[in-house]
Amino acid sequence: MKGRDYLSQSLRKESPLYEIYLEHLLETIISKGDVHQAQNTREADVEVAAREIAQLLQPLAMLMSSNDLASDDSFDEEMLSLIRDAWFNIVVHGFTTNTDRGKKYLNELRVMAIHSKPLVAEQRVNRLRVILSSTLFFDAA
Repeated sequence: MKGRDYLSQSLRKESPLYEIYLEHLLETIISKGDVHQAQNTREADVEVAAREIAQLLQPLAMLMSSNDLASDDSFDEEMLSLIRDAWFNIVVHGFTTNTDRGKKYLNELRVMAIHSKPLVAEQRVNRLRVILSSTLFFDAA
C-alpha cells in the first residue's frame, strides 16, 4: 500500500510511467470479481474482490487528484472506457453511498468522482435527447 501511495503521489502526467500505472490500477479493479459459479461461492468471491478493490481506491484517488485527471484531454477512448468500466465494477461490488463499504471509502470515492471525466460523453447525452424528443413527438402524434 505504501508503495502504491508513493507512486500515486510521485508520478506526473509527463512521466512515461504515468499512463502505464493508471492503466494498471484501472485494469486491476476491472479484473476483480469475474465470478460465474454457485451462489455461495460467488458471495465469498465477491467479498474477496471487494476487499482487493478497496486496497486500490486510495492509490487511484491520489493519482487522479495529484494529476487532476478531469482536466486531462490527452486520453484516448480506450482509457476513458477503462475509467468507466472501473467505476462500474466499483459500484457493482458495493461501493455506494448507502452501504457500509461505500461509507468507509467515501472520501476516496469523492476524490475520484471530482477528478474523473464525465462517465457519459456529451455527444451520447445529446443523441439520447434527440431520440427521446423524436419518440415523444411521434408518440404524441
